[in-house]
Amino acid sequence: IFNKKINIWIINRLENIKYLKKYIEPFSLSLTNSRVLLEPKPFLQMFLLSIFIWVIECLGFYLVLMKFNISLSVLWSFFTYLFSVFIGSISFLPAGLGVTDGSISILLANIGIDRDISVSTALIIRIATLWFALVIGALSMWKYNKLLEKIKKDG
Repeated sequence: IFNKKINIWIINRLENIKYLKKYIEPFSLSLTNSRVLLEPKPFLQMFLLSIFIWVIECLGFYLVLMKFNISLSVLWSFFTYLFSVFIGSISFLPAGLGVTDGSISILLANIGIDRDISVSTALIIRIATLWFALVIGALSMWKYNKLLEKIKKDG
């Protein structure tokens, strides 16, 4: 990704393959954008922002547990949430669907929390951290596309 000469060499080789010609431009753009985003400063900024967001999500999970009158330490609630998200991510399913939720439920049930509360907690935190953001993003994209159509139409 960081070596432009190797990128150009790869792209030139791929251009010779008839089937791949239509993918060359998006692939080249992807390499260029990856190179920019993975430079030290933007990468560090993204990493720090990610840590901040994960801490907020973990605190949200802890608050959901508190609302169910579950006295779990902050450290254990952080571990449960982050471990479940990790398990969901290595499942290679979109957003770890099912795997993350199940991991949260199983981890909570294994420490003696009622199964109904474990499942409810998992669903509530996933709605708050995944589905809410997904709906907001989808609505934003829909609105943005409508705006672009209007701009193209008005020319």
